[in-house]
Amino acid sequence: PGEALDIPFERFSARLHREGPRLRIPEFEAVVGAGRGRGPARGTFEIATDTGDYTARLEAAFDPAALMPLLTERQASAAGAVVFAGAPPRIQLDASGVWGREAGLRARGRIEAEDFIYNGAAVRRAETDLEILDDTLRLWNTIVERPEGRLTGGLTQRFAAREAEFEILSALSPHALARMIGPFTHRLAQQFRFEGPIRVEGRGRATYGGRDDHDFDLIVEGERMGVRWVLADRLAFTVEARGDRIALRNIRGEWHGGRGEGEVELTLTPGREPVRYRARGRLDGADLAGIVRDLGDTDASAYSGRVFAEGRLEGAIGEGQGRAAVGEGRLAVRDGQLMRIPLFGGLSRGLSRIFPGLGFAAQSEFTADVTLAEGRIRTDNAQLLGSTLSLRARGYYDIENRLHIAAQVKLLRAGPIASVLRFLTWPITRLMEFDVTGPPQQPRWEPRNLPKELFLMFD
Repeated sequence: PGEALDIPFERFSARLHREGPRLRIPEFEAVVGAGRGRGPARGTFEIATDTGDYTARLEAAFDPAALMPLLTERQASAAGAVVFAGAPPRIQLDASGVWGREAGLRARGRIEAEDFIYNGAAVRRAETDLEILDDTLRLWNTIVERPEGRLTGGLTQRFAAREAEFEILSALSPHALARMIGPFTHRLAQQFRFEGPIRVEGRGRATYGGRDDHDFDLIVEGERMGVRWVLADRLAFTVEARGDRIALRNIRGEWHGGRGEGEVELTLTPGREPVRYRARGRLDGADLAGIVRDLGDTDASAYSGRVFAEGRLEGAIGEGQGRAAVGEGRLAVRDGQLMRIPLFGGLSRGLSRIFPGLGFAAQSEFTADVTLAEGRIRTDNAQLLGSTLSLRARGYYDIENRLHIAAQVKLLRAGPIASVLRFLTWPITRLMEFDVTGPPQQPRWEPRNLPKELFLMFD
Protein backbone atom coordinates (compact mmCIF):
# COMPACT_ATOMS: atom_id res chain seq x y z
CA PRO A 1 0.00 0.00 0.00
CA GLY A 2 1.11 3.53 -0.69
CA GLU A 3 0.32 6.85 -2.36
CA ALA A 4 1.16 8.45 -5.68
CA LEU A 5 0.19 12.07 -6.37
CA ASP A 6 -1.79 11.89 -3.08
CA ILE A 7 -3.89 9.03 -4.49
CA PRO A 8 -4.00 5.99 -2.16
CA PHE A 9 -3.46 2.56 -3.70
CA GLU A 10 -3.10 -0.94 -2.39
CA ARG A 11 -1.00 -2.26 -5.22
CA PHE A 12 0.13 -1.17 -8.66
CA SER A 13 1.89 -2.95 -11.52
CA ALA A 14 2.66 -1.71 -15.01
CA ARG A 15 4.96 -1.97 -18.01
CA LEU A 16 6.51 1.34 -19.08
CA HIS A 17 8.14 2.42 -22.33
CA ARG A 18 9.91 5.73 -22.81
CA GLU A 19 10.76 7.15 -26.23
CA GLY A 20 12.01 10.72 -25.89
CA PRO A 21 9.26 12.83 -24.40
CA ARG A 22 6.65 10.12 -24.94
CA LEU A 23 5.80 7.82 -22.03
CA ARG A 24 3.74 4.72 -22.74
CA ILE A 25 2.10 2.36 -20.29
CA PRO A 26 0.71 -0.37 -22.54
CA GLU A 27 -0.81 -2.16 -19.57
CA PHE A 28 -1.35 -1.44 -15.91
CA GLU A 29 -3.27 -3.03 -13.05
CA ALA A 30 -3.96 -1.55 -9.64
CA VAL A 31 -6.15 -1.54 -6.58
CA VAL A 32 -6.98 2.13 -5.99
CA GLY A 33 -8.58 3.94 -3.07
CA ALA A 34 -9.03 3.10 0.58
CA GLY A 35 -11.63 1.45 2.78
CA ARG A 36 -14.97 0.55 1.21
CA GLY A 37 -14.22 2.78 -1.79
CA ARG A 38 -11.19 0.84 -2.96
CA GLY A 39 -11.39 -1.32 -6.05
CA PRO A 40 -9.53 -2.62 -9.10
CA ALA A 41 -8.40 -0.63 -12.11
CA ARG A 42 -6.77 -1.70 -15.33
CA GLY A 43 -6.00 -0.07 -18.66
CA THR A 44 -3.49 1.74 -20.83
CA PHE A 45 -1.99 5.23 -20.74
CA GLU A 46 0.22 7.31 -23.01
CA ILE A 47 1.41 10.90 -22.55
CA ALA A 48 3.75 13.37 -24.26
CA THR A 49 5.60 14.85 -21.31
CA ASP A 50 6.54 18.01 -23.21
CA THR A 51 3.02 18.98 -24.28
CA GLY A 52 0.84 17.10 -21.80
CA ASP A 53 -1.17 15.42 -24.56
CA TYR A 54 -2.43 12.05 -23.39
CA THR A 55 -4.67 9.12 -24.29
CA ALA A 56 -6.05 6.58 -21.82
CA ARG A 57 -8.29 3.55 -21.57
CA LEU A 58 -9.68 2.60 -18.18
CA GLU A 59 -11.77 -0.17 -16.67
CA ALA A 60 -12.31 0.43 -12.96
CA ALA A 61 -14.49 -0.27 -9.96
CA PHE A 62 -13.28 2.15 -7.28
CA ASP A 63 -14.74 5.35 -5.81
CA PRO A 64 -13.81 8.28 -8.13
CA ALA A 65 -13.33 10.46 -5.03
CA ALA A 66 -9.91 8.82 -4.71
CA LEU A 67 -8.84 10.83 -7.78
CA MET A 68 -9.68 14.22 -6.22
CA PRO A 69 -6.04 15.43 -6.29
CA LEU A 70 -6.00 15.05 -10.10
CA LEU A 71 -9.38 16.60 -10.84
CA THR A 72 -10.16 20.16 -11.89
CA GLU A 73 -12.47 22.23 -9.70
CA ARG A 74 -15.56 21.40 -11.74
CA GLN A 75 -14.70 17.71 -11.94
CA ALA A 76 -14.05 17.60 -8.20
CA SER A 77 -17.42 19.25 -7.53
CA ALA A 78 -19.19 16.62 -9.63
CA ALA A 79 -17.33 13.77 -7.92
CA GLY A 80 -18.04 15.18 -4.46
CA ALA A 81 -21.79 15.23 -5.11
CA VAL A 82 -21.85 11.41 -5.12
CA VAL A 83 -21.51 9.23 -2.02
CA PHE A 84 -21.31 5.49 -2.65
CA ALA A 85 -22.82 3.63 0.28
CA GLY A 86 -22.47 0.22 -1.39
CA ALA A 87 -20.00 -1.12 -3.89
CA PRO A 88 -18.00 1.40 -5.94
CA PRO A 89 -19.21 2.20 -9.47
CA ARG A 90 -18.07 0.26 -12.55
CA ILE A 91 -16.45 2.51 -15.14
CA GLN A 92 -15.34 1.95 -18.72
CA LEU A 93 -13.73 4.99 -20.33
CA ASP A 94 -11.59 6.01 -23.30
CA ALA A 95 -10.18 9.51 -22.95
CA SER A 96 -7.77 11.97 -24.54
CA GLY A 97 -6.77 15.56 -23.83
CA VAL A 98 -4.12 17.76 -22.30
CA TRP A 99 -3.04 16.88 -18.77
CA GLY A 100 -4.44 19.31 -16.16
CA ARG A 101 -6.76 21.11 -18.60
CA GLU A 102 -10.48 20.67 -19.22
CA ALA A 103 -10.30 22.30 -22.65
CA GLY A 104 -9.77 19.71 -25.34
CA LEU A 105 -10.96 16.80 -23.18
CA ARG A 106 -12.48 13.92 -25.15
CA ALA A 107 -13.94 10.95 -23.33
CA ARG A 108 -16.45 8.23 -24.07
CA GLY A 109 -17.61 5.30 -21.97
CA ARG A 110 -20.16 3.82 -19.61
CA ILE A 111 -20.86 3.97 -15.87
CA GLU A 112 -22.94 1.60 -13.73
CA ALA A 113 -23.56 1.98 -9.99
CA GLU A 114 -25.82 0.78 -7.16
CA ASP A 115 -26.79 2.11 -3.76
CA PHE A 116 -25.45 5.65 -3.77
CA ILE A 117 -26.51 9.19 -2.87
CA TYR A 118 -26.40 12.03 -5.41
CA ASN A 119 -26.89 15.60 -4.17
CA GLY A 120 -28.62 14.19 -1.10
CA ALA A 121 -31.05 11.91 -2.98
CA ALA A 122 -30.74 8.15 -2.56
CA VAL A 123 -30.47 6.09 -5.77
CA ARG A 124 -30.86 2.32 -5.88
CA ARG A 125 -29.30 1.80 -9.32
CA ALA A 126 -28.11 3.89 -12.24
CA GLU A 127 -26.36 3.34 -15.55
CA THR A 128 -25.55 5.50 -18.55
CA ASP A 129 -23.43 5.83 -21.65
CA LEU A 130 -21.51 9.09 -21.68
CA GLU A 131 -19.42 11.33 -23.86
CA ILE A 132 -17.43 14.42 -22.92
CA LEU A 133 -16.34 16.89 -25.61
CA ASP A 134 -14.60 19.98 -24.22
CA ASP A 135 -17.21 21.57 -21.91
CA THR A 136 -20.14 19.43 -23.11
CA LEU A 137 -21.37 16.31 -21.33
CA ARG A 138 -23.74 13.96 -23.13
CA LEU A 139 -25.58 11.09 -21.42
CA TRP A 140 -27.74 8.56 -23.24
CA ASN A 141 -29.27 5.16 -22.52
CA THR A 142 -29.61 6.58 -19.01
CA ILE A 143 -31.51 4.67 -16.32
CA VAL A 144 -31.97 5.87 -12.73
CA GLU A 145 -33.94 3.68 -10.29
CA ARG A 146 -35.37 4.37 -6.86
CA PRO A 147 -37.94 2.37 -4.85
CA GLU A 148 -40.86 4.35 -6.30
CA GLY A 149 -39.86 3.99 -9.97
CA ARG A 150 -37.30 4.76 -12.65
CA LEU A 151 -36.15 7.49 -14.99
CA THR A 152 -35.00 6.80 -18.54
CA GLY A 153 -33.75 9.14 -21.22
CA GLY A 154 -30.79 11.33 -22.01
CA LEU A 155 -29.12 14.68 -21.32
CA THR A 156 -26.72 17.05 -23.04
CA GLN A 157 -25.20 19.59 -20.66
CA ARG A 158 -23.18 22.57 -21.92
CA PHE A 159 -21.35 23.95 -18.94
CA ALA A 160 -20.10 27.22 -20.47
CA ALA A 161 -23.57 28.06 -21.79
CA ARG A 162 -25.16 26.99 -18.47
CA GLU A 163 -27.83 24.95 -20.18
CA ALA A 164 -29.01 21.34 -20.44
CA GLU A 165 -31.06 19.69 -23.16
CA PHE A 166 -33.01 16.64 -22.02
CA GLU A 167 -35.51 14.01 -23.03
CA ILE A 168 -36.86 11.92 -20.15
CA LEU A 169 -39.60 9.62 -18.96
CA SER A 170 -39.70 9.56 -15.16
CA ALA A 171 -41.62 7.89 -12.35
CA LEU A 172 -39.23 9.20 -9.68
CA SER A 173 -40.39 11.34 -6.78
CA PRO A 174 -40.26 14.98 -7.99
CA HIS A 175 -38.72 15.96 -4.65
CA ALA A 176 -35.84 13.48 -5.15
CA LEU A 177 -35.38 14.43 -8.81
CA ALA A 178 -35.36 18.14 -7.98
CA ARG A 179 -32.72 17.55 -5.30
CA MET A 180 -30.53 15.82 -7.91
CA ILE A 181 -30.90 18.78 -10.28
CA GLY A 182 -29.87 21.46 -7.80
CA PRO A 183 -30.71 23.64 -4.76
CA PHE A 184 -33.01 26.15 -6.50
CA THR A 185 -35.10 23.45 -8.18
CA HIS A 186 -35.26 21.56 -4.88
CA ARG A 187 -36.49 24.63 -2.96
CA LEU A 188 -39.15 25.23 -5.62
CA ALA A 189 -40.34 21.60 -5.56
CA GLN A 190 -40.57 21.66 -1.74
CA GLN A 191 -43.50 24.08 -2.03
CA PHE A 192 -45.60 21.26 -3.51
CA ARG A 193 -46.78 17.88 -2.22
CA PHE A 194 -46.18 14.61 -4.06
CA GLU A 195 -47.48 11.64 -2.06
CA GLY A 196 -48.50 9.17 -4.76
CA PRO A 197 -47.24 7.66 -8.02
CA ILE A 198 -46.36 10.13 -10.75
CA ARG A 199 -45.38 10.02 -14.41
CA VAL A 200 -43.44 12.85 -16.09
CA GLU A 201 -42.56 12.93 -19.78
CA GLY A 202 -40.59 15.87 -21.11
CA ARG A 203 -38.06 17.31 -23.48
CA GLY A 204 -36.42 20.65 -24.20
CA ARG A 205 -33.75 22.99 -22.80
CA ALA A 206 -33.39 24.16 -19.21
CA THR A 207 -30.94 26.86 -18.12
CA TYR A 208 -29.26 27.56 -14.78
CA GLY A 209 -26.59 29.64 -13.06
CA GLY A 210 -28.55 32.91 -13.27
CA ARG A 211 -29.61 32.38 -16.87
CA ASP A 212 -33.39 32.49 -17.42
CA ASP A 213 -33.93 31.19 -20.94
CA HIS A 214 -35.89 27.96 -20.55
CA ASP A 215 -37.56 26.23 -23.48
CA PHE A 216 -39.06 22.89 -22.46
CA ASP A 217 -42.37 21.04 -22.18
CA LEU A 218 -43.55 18.39 -19.71
CA ILE A 219 -46.61 16.18 -19.44
CA VAL A 220 -47.39 15.29 -15.81
CA GLU A 221 -49.91 12.74 -14.49
CA GLY A 222 -50.16 11.51 -10.93
CA GLU A 223 -52.09 10.76 -7.77
CA ARG A 224 -52.14 12.55 -4.41
CA MET A 225 -50.45 15.71 -5.62
CA GLY A 226 -51.08 19.26 -4.48
CA VAL A 227 -50.08 22.40 -2.62
CA ARG A 228 -50.13 22.76 1.18
CA TRP A 229 -53.42 21.28 2.46
CA VAL A 230 -54.92 20.77 -1.02
CA LEU A 231 -54.03 17.22 -2.07
CA ALA A 232 -55.79 16.09 -5.25
CA ASP A 233 -56.75 12.44 -5.60
CA ARG A 234 -55.70 12.56 -9.26
CA LEU A 235 -54.07 15.35 -11.22
CA ALA A 236 -52.82 15.91 -14.77
CA PHE A 237 -51.33 18.98 -16.44
CA THR A 238 -48.78 20.19 -18.96
CA VAL A 239 -45.79 22.41 -18.21
CA GLU A 240 -44.64 25.05 -20.68
CA ALA A 241 -41.35 26.78 -19.82
CA ARG A 242 -40.43 29.81 -21.91
CA GLY A 243 -37.79 32.27 -20.79
CA ASP A 244 -38.21 33.03 -17.08
CA ARG A 245 -41.84 31.83 -16.97
CA ILE A 246 -43.15 28.35 -16.25
CA ALA A 247 -46.85 27.77 -16.89
CA LEU A 248 -48.95 24.83 -15.74
CA ARG A 249 -51.66 24.50 -18.37
CA ASN A 250 -54.71 22.29 -18.82
CA ILE A 251 -54.82 21.35 -15.15
CA ARG A 252 -57.46 18.66 -14.61
CA GLY A 253 -58.00 16.94 -11.30
CA GLU A 254 -60.29 15.09 -8.91
CA TRP A 255 -60.57 16.01 -5.24
CA HIS A 256 -62.95 14.33 -2.80
CA GLY A 257 -65.41 13.39 -5.52
CA GLY A 258 -65.32 16.78 -7.22
CA ARG A 259 -63.66 17.85 -10.45
CA GLY A 260 -61.31 20.79 -10.84
CA GLU A 261 -59.56 22.68 -13.60
CA GLY A 262 -57.24 25.66 -13.84
CA GLU A 263 -53.80 26.99 -14.67
CA VAL A 264 -50.78 28.45 -12.84
CA GLU A 265 -47.96 30.67 -14.09
CA LEU A 266 -44.66 31.00 -12.19
CA THR A 267 -42.06 33.71 -12.74
CA LEU A 268 -38.63 32.39 -11.76
CA THR A 269 -35.96 34.58 -10.19
CA PRO A 270 -33.01 32.29 -9.31
CA GLY A 271 -30.99 33.85 -6.51
CA ARG A 272 -33.66 36.52 -6.07
CA GLU A 273 -36.47 34.60 -4.44
CA PRO A 274 -39.41 34.49 -3.87
CA VAL A 275 -40.92 32.93 -6.98
CA ARG A 276 -44.08 34.77 -8.01
CA TYR A 277 -47.26 33.07 -9.21
CA ARG A 278 -50.60 33.76 -10.84
CA ALA A 279 -53.33 31.13 -10.68
CA ARG A 280 -56.96 30.61 -11.55
CA GLY A 281 -59.10 27.61 -10.79
CA ARG A 282 -62.54 26.06 -10.56
CA LEU A 283 -63.87 23.23 -8.39
CA ASP A 284 -67.24 21.50 -8.87
CA GLY A 285 -68.91 19.19 -6.36
CA ALA A 286 -66.16 18.28 -3.86
CA ASP A 287 -67.22 16.68 -0.56
CA LEU A 288 -67.15 19.27 2.24
CA ALA A 289 -66.25 16.73 4.92
CA GLY A 290 -63.20 15.57 2.97
CA ILE A 291 -61.99 19.14 2.53
CA VAL A 292 -62.40 19.80 6.26
CA ARG A 293 -60.30 16.71 7.05
CA ASP A 294 -57.57 18.01 4.73
CA LEU A 295 -57.66 21.28 6.67
CA GLY A 296 -56.68 19.32 9.79
CA ASP A 297 -59.99 18.49 11.51
CA THR A 298 -59.90 14.71 12.01
CA ASP A 299 -63.55 14.66 13.15
CA ALA A 300 -65.52 15.93 10.16
CA SER A 301 -68.69 13.95 10.91
CA ALA A 302 -70.74 17.13 11.37
CA TYR A 303 -69.95 18.38 7.86
CA SER A 304 -71.93 17.50 4.76
CA GLY A 305 -72.49 19.12 1.39
CA ARG A 306 -70.86 19.68 -1.97
CA VAL A 307 -68.43 22.55 -2.54
CA PHE A 308 -68.35 24.65 -5.70
CA ALA A 309 -65.72 27.36 -6.05
CA GLU A 310 -63.90 29.44 -8.63
CA GLY A 311 -61.40 32.25 -8.41
CA ARG A 312 -58.00 33.73 -9.16
CA LEU A 313 -54.95 34.26 -6.94
CA GLU A 314 -51.64 36.13 -7.24
CA GLY A 315 -48.68 36.21 -4.88
CA ALA A 316 -45.28 34.74 -4.07
CA ILE A 317 -44.16 31.31 -2.87
CA GLY A 318 -42.35 31.10 0.45
CA GLU A 319 -42.53 31.70 4.18
CA GLY A 320 -44.15 34.98 5.22
CA GLN A 321 -45.65 35.68 1.79
CA GLY A 322 -49.29 35.02 2.76
CA ARG A 323 -50.17 38.65 3.44
CA ALA A 324 -48.92 39.71 0.00
CA ALA A 325 -51.35 37.41 -1.85
CA VAL A 326 -54.37 38.98 -3.58
CA GLY A 327 -57.34 37.36 -5.24
CA GLU A 328 -61.07 37.08 -5.69
CA GLY A 329 -63.62 34.34 -6.20
CA ARG A 330 -66.96 32.78 -5.44
CA LEU A 331 -67.74 29.97 -3.00
CA ALA A 332 -70.88 27.85 -2.70
CA VAL A 333 -71.94 24.82 -0.65
CA ARG A 334 -75.03 22.89 -1.74
CA ASP A 335 -77.06 19.99 -0.34
CA GLY A 336 -75.57 20.44 3.11
CA GLN A 337 -76.55 20.28 6.79
CA LEU A 338 -74.65 23.45 7.57
CA MET A 339 -76.11 24.49 10.91
CA ARG A 340 -74.49 21.42 12.49
CA ILE A 341 -70.92 22.51 11.83
CA PRO A 342 -68.87 24.11 14.65
CA LEU A 343 -68.91 27.53 12.97
CA PHE A 344 -72.65 27.84 13.64
CA GLY A 345 -72.67 25.96 16.95
CA GLY A 346 -73.23 29.02 19.15
CA LEU A 347 -76.01 30.29 16.90
CA SER A 348 -77.75 26.90 16.82
CA ARG A 349 -77.74 26.57 20.62
CA GLY A 350 -79.09 30.06 21.13
CA LEU A 351 -81.85 29.75 18.54
CA SER A 352 -82.92 26.42 20.03
CA ARG A 353 -83.40 28.09 23.41
CA ILE A 354 -85.52 30.87 21.96
CA PHE A 355 -87.34 28.77 19.30
CA PRO A 356 -87.14 25.07 20.32
CA GLY A 357 -86.16 22.88 17.39
CA LEU A 358 -85.21 25.80 15.15
CA GLY A 359 -81.51 25.89 15.91
CA PHE A 360 -80.65 22.74 14.03
CA ALA A 361 -82.99 23.28 11.10
CA ALA A 362 -81.63 22.15 7.76
CA GLN A 363 -79.67 24.89 6.05
CA SER A 364 -78.78 23.39 2.70
CA GLU A 365 -77.05 26.17 0.77
CA PHE A 366 -74.26 28.70 1.33
CA THR A 367 -72.93 31.28 -1.16
CA ALA A 368 -70.39 34.11 -0.92
CA ASP A 369 -68.30 36.31 -3.15
CA VAL A 370 -64.87 36.73 -1.55
CA THR A 371 -61.74 38.83 -1.99
CA LEU A 372 -58.25 38.30 -0.56
CA ALA A 373 -55.91 41.17 0.33
CA GLU A 374 -53.56 42.05 3.20
CA GLY A 375 -53.98 38.62 4.73
CA ARG A 376 -57.78 38.85 4.92
CA ILE A 377 -60.50 36.91 3.12
CA ARG A 378 -63.42 39.33 2.96
CA THR A 379 -67.06 39.00 1.90
CA ASP A 380 -69.93 41.49 1.73
CA ASN A 381 -72.69 39.11 0.64
CA ALA A 382 -72.38 35.73 2.36
CA GLN A 383 -75.72 33.91 2.56
CA LEU A 384 -76.80 30.76 4.38
CA LEU A 385 -80.16 29.59 3.04
CA GLY A 386 -82.66 27.00 4.24
CA SER A 387 -86.38 26.29 4.31
CA THR A 388 -86.89 27.71 7.82
CA LEU A 389 -84.43 30.55 8.20
CA SER A 390 -81.67 32.36 6.35
CA LEU A 391 -78.53 34.20 7.39
CA ARG A 392 -76.70 37.09 5.74
CA ALA A 393 -73.20 38.13 6.75
CA ARG A 394 -70.34 40.44 5.91
CA GLY A 395 -66.81 40.73 7.30
CA TYR A 396 -63.50 38.91 7.05
CA TYR A 397 -61.32 36.00 8.15
CA ASP A 398 -57.61 36.73 8.66
CA ILE A 399 -54.52 34.54 8.38
CA GLU A 400 -54.23 34.50 12.20
CA ASN A 401 -57.32 32.22 12.11
CA ARG A 402 -59.74 34.85 13.44
CA LEU A 403 -63.25 35.80 12.30
CA HIS A 404 -64.62 39.34 12.27
CA ILE A 405 -68.18 38.94 10.95
CA ALA A 406 -71.47 40.83 11.25
CA ALA A 407 -74.44 38.49 10.70
CA GLN A 408 -78.26 38.73 10.66
CA VAL A 409 -80.69 35.81 10.90
CA LYS A 410 -84.09 35.99 9.16
CA LEU A 411 -86.99 33.54 9.39
CA LEU A 412 -87.87 31.61 6.27
CA ARG A 413 -85.97 31.72 2.99
CA ALA A 414 -88.07 33.39 0.28
CA GLY A 415 -91.57 33.81 -1.14
CA PRO A 416 -94.70 35.85 -0.32
CA ILE A 417 -95.41 34.13 3.01
CA ALA A 418 -91.79 34.60 4.05
CA SER A 419 -91.99 38.32 3.25
CA VAL A 420 -95.16 38.76 5.33
CA LEU A 421 -93.73 36.82 8.27
CA ARG A 422 -90.49 38.79 8.12
CA PHE A 423 -92.49 42.02 8.31
CA LEU A 424 -94.46 40.72 11.28
CA THR A 425 -91.36 39.39 13.00
CA TRP A 426 -89.13 42.38 12.20
CA PRO A 427 -88.55 43.17 15.90
CA ILE A 428 -87.37 39.59 16.43
CA THR A 429 -85.11 39.87 13.37
CA ARG A 430 -83.52 42.94 14.93
CA LEU A 431 -82.74 40.78 17.93
CA MET A 432 -81.06 38.21 15.68
CA GLU A 433 -78.10 40.39 14.68
CA PHE A 434 -74.68 39.11 15.78
CA ASP A 435 -70.99 39.89 15.87
CA VAL A 436 -69.02 36.70 15.21
CA THR A 437 -65.39 36.61 16.41
CA GLY A 438 -62.68 34.11 17.27
CA PRO A 439 -61.47 31.02 15.43
CA PRO A 440 -63.90 29.21 13.08
CA GLN A 441 -63.54 26.03 15.15
CA GLN A 442 -64.86 27.78 18.29
CA PRO A 443 -66.42 31.09 17.28
CA ARG A 444 -68.16 33.45 19.68
CA TRP A 445 -71.64 34.65 18.62
CA GLU A 446 -72.44 37.91 20.42
CA PRO A 447 -76.01 39.27 19.90
CA ARG A 448 -76.04 42.98 19.25
CA ASN A 449 -79.56 43.82 20.48
CA LEU A 450 -80.62 41.09 22.93
CA PRO A 451 -81.50 42.03 26.51
CA LYS A 452 -78.64 41.31 28.83
CA GLU A 453 -80.42 38.43 30.56
CA LEU A 454 -80.74 36.56 27.22
CA PHE A 455 -77.19 37.20 26.10
CA LEU A 456 -75.72 34.04 27.65
CA MET A 457 -77.98 31.82 25.53
CA PHE A 458 -75.42 32.23 22.77
CA ASP A 459 -72.31 31.83 24.91
